[in-house]
Amino acid sequence: SAAALVDTGLGQFLTARARAINQGTFVKVVANVERPAGPANAAGEGPVPTYRSKALLAFKEAPGLVDWPLGEPLVIFGMYVKEYGPEAPAANRGRVFVECIDSTPLYGAEQPHERQRTLTAIVHGYLEHCRRRGFAMAHMRVPPPTDEFSHIFSARTASVRTKALQHVSLWYRRILQQAVHDGVIVHFQSASAPAASAFPPSLLSLRDVAAERAFVHLVAEMGG
Repeated sequence: SAAALVDTGLGQFLTARARAINQGTFVKVVANVERPAGPANAAGEGPVPTYRSKALLAFKEAPGLVDWPLGEPLVIFGMYVKEYGPEAPAANRGRVFVECIDSTPLYGAEQPHERQRTLTAIVHGYLEHCRRRGFAMAHMRVPPPTDEFSHIFSARTASVRTKALQHVSLWYRRILQQAVHDGVIVHFQSASAPAASAFPPSLLSLRDVAAERAFVHLVAEMGG
């Protein structure tokens, strides 16, 4: 059962934020792994720099849903993040990278505005939790439609990913504007490409870089 998953400080913090909107929602950190972030140094000596890769899932109680076990919660939201603490390379240190955000279709009588408010509360809560832990900057990437693996749940066709590009961009902007208004963050900026902002390209995986380059090439071919 999802409710039996281990509780963490971050999960409890985000659950409190989510339940301020919807009492039937809770958040679990389902993965928290330390990963190498590059070689030790030019000589290959010393400690290997690392970052933490986390996966968060939000669940919602679903009473009365047809064809679903009574009392079993449903997953509604997922988020993959990378946290670059003191052990990370200098260029990335003190940053968090929200690598992927995804949500499931609405369930039963669930309303779109209720889901949006809940997800926004979770994202704001995560940014606030990171700030309290000493992180200075957060990065959120809107995946280009050339990225076939930019989702957590069901696969999307190229046409759906293209339509989602603008939708996700606008949603991120609304989230960040509200975060500034609420004092969660100080300010934000957006750019058409990571290199055009304070977004270190080293945050991206090789797959992410390939998808970004493919999208730039596609836009150029279409005369954009």
